[in-house]
Amino acid sequence: GLPPPPPQQLSAADQAALQGDCCALCTEAFTEHPEWPLCRTECGHAFHQTCLGQLLQLDVGRRKCAAQSLGITQCIT
Repeated sequence: GLPPPPPQQLSAADQAALQGDCCALCTEAFTEHPEWPLCRTECGHAFHQTCLGQLLQLDVGRRKCAAQSLGITQCIT
C-alpha cells in the first residue's frame, strides 16, 4: 500500500498548546525536549517529528504492527 501522507509540522503556538501532553510513541512529555519539533497527523494526534519519522520508515507490515500495539492505527495505516 501507499505510505500515509506526511504529518503536518506544528506552528510555535500549536506546539506551546501541547506542552502538557506526551508523544504517543516514546511517551516522553513534550516539555522534556522542547527543542524537538512536533507534528500532528490528519486524525489530530501529536508526536515528536523524529519519533513519527522513525515509525514511518518501517516496512508496511512492521509499521502496522507497531501502530496496532500502540493503539494509533488510525494515524499510521
